[in-house]
Amino acid sequence: MTPMQASRQSEFMRSHLIGPSPGRRTDVYKLKCYCAILCVIVLCNTLLMNPLQRFLAQNISAAAGDWTPWEPRLQHLEFQLNETRSLLQQRLALPTTSNLYNISFDLFWLHIEKTGTSFFNTIFLNLCPRILAEHPEVLQSKLIDGRLLSRFPPSQWCEATVLNMPCPGCHFPYKERDTLFTTFTMFRDPLERLQSAYAFQRHGSKLNDTNISFETYINESHLPNCQMKMMSGYKCHQYAAPDHLNVEKALQTIQRPTFFFGITERWEETICLFHQWYGGKIQPFEMRNNRPTLRSALNRSIDYHDVDMEFVPEAEKIFDQRLLAAGCLGTRSASIESHLHI
Repeated sequence: MTPMQASRQSEFMRSHLIGPSPGRRTDVYKLKCYCAILCVIVLCNTLLMNPLQRFLAQNISAAAGDWTPWEPRLQHLEFQLNETRSLLQQRLALPTTSNLYNISFDLFWLHIEKTGTSFFNTIFLNLCPRILAEHPEVLQSKLIDGRLLSRFPPSQWCEATVLNMPCPGCHFPYKERDTLFTTFTMFRDPLERLQSAYAFQRHGSKLNDTNISFETYINESHLPNCQMKMMSGYKCHQYAAPDHLNVEKALQTIQRPTFFFGITERWEETICLFHQWYGGKIQPFEMRNNRPTLRSALNRSIDYHDVDMEFVPEAEKIFDQRLLAAGCLGTRSASIESHLHI
């Protein structure tokens, strides 16, 4: 074998048994990667882009009736979607996204007499979650708003700023403020509320006679319209002429996303709605009435009418809309009054 033949044989063995040099192996690997990437691009364009382009062209053309470019058309559709969503929020009185589950706000407890004081426990213990997280034993005792506020000052335990401290439950009426705030309150069937007040030592009566009849009690001039008065800047037992109580204005106010209200006779649905708006789960303490009033059944045949009887049914329609939107409509198994006295 000549030296030339031996050299060629050696090179052949090295290339087939040892493989190409490191630099050549790298070049070959890069070339294979480039080819693979190119194949993927071509395949994606064939399988995805062309059908997508045809779909957009066909559907946009059919919708527009012409060959209007698709980008302006999509921008117009997006505008219509946002406008529709805004209208739905106004019609259904839904909380805005910025308000939903937000617990850093100024909190106003519009505590209307004899509508459900126990609802404050739901507000306070859910919107100040540190309390139950660090002191779950609180639920073993009777929950009274004054005791809770004394033991757990909101400035130390809450992200929300509780207005009207040190007594946020002292029946302050609703009034507009210079700064944004969130209101929580309960409304109640007017006659039911009056009978509960009557059973509670003739609450608010100026006759100083515990033997007066219910009919006499409800006809004291300063006692009717408590809920509308509280919505209009008056206190519950303060006289206000009926023509000073604007039902339409009150209904506009309670439709705001920053105004949460429940209905006393529909307690379970109220608690469900609260948690849909502000998060958390329903807990047993929220179904407990800590301030019961023992009373007899209401005689609804009484001839009585006041402005509250115009306002509350309309408020309940708004309540129903909110329940429907939140998936809470009909969640009650029975009225809370079937097993609790309020």
